[in-house]
Amino acid sequence: MKITDNPVQKEEMQQAIRNWMDNRDNKSVLERLFAIGNAFCFELEDELPADSYLHAYPSITESGNLQFIVIPSQYDVKNAPDGAFSHATQCNVQVHPFSHGLGGPLPEEVAIKRMEDWDNEHVPWISENVATPNGIYEALVIPADDIITGDVHWAFFALKTQPAATGGFAADLIIYNQSTMQIVYPQSISPLYYDMVRPVPPYGGEGTKREAFYLLNSSIGK
Repeated sequence: MKITDNPVQKEEMQQAIRNWMDNRDNKSVLERLFAIGNAFCFELEDELPADSYLHAYPSITESGNLQFIVIPSQYDVKNAPDGAFSHATQCNVQVHPFSHGLGGPLPEEVAIKRMEDWDNEHVPWISENVATPNGIYEALVIPADDIITGDVHWAFFALKTQPAATGGFAADLIIYNQSTMQIVYPQSISPLYYDMVRPVPPYGGEGTKREAFYLLNSSIGK
């Protein structure tokens, strides 16, 4: 749902982000929220420049549901045309089956394994990560080069194996274009993995400097 940047809707979104920030260290709340569904969908209306990102902010609505607020990174700034919040999309988390696609940069069997790991391991993963310095993510950074404006995309929760990470997994999303029936999650060709979905914190790398997340910073007064 695309919104206008009016004060009431802006405050509603900011409050939802604050609700997440206040609860992201609460294991029982997170388990309840992620039991709501396995995915969210988004459809972009704005054309994206090359080498851009999407920011997906988890948020908790007034009714206690889990949403992700998705915004192109070029608009996630204080001086965005028409206001940053006018470019944000509120996406409800829901149960959605994964439709087998026609392939893509990430092999389908790898994508399915990561989604299965989420289904089977996200509860212990949450338990092991809530007390760590970084905790459960404040946002997810999604490479946008393969996102097609006007197409419906589904983002499925996933965990990718990362032996050095707490619990042996890192948060991930599998992005699926419903129109082309392709997984568009990019396979990394960079040793720094800048073209992969990344959770923040930690901040500071390419595309993840803290000041680049205006919706979050404005919501919590930073």
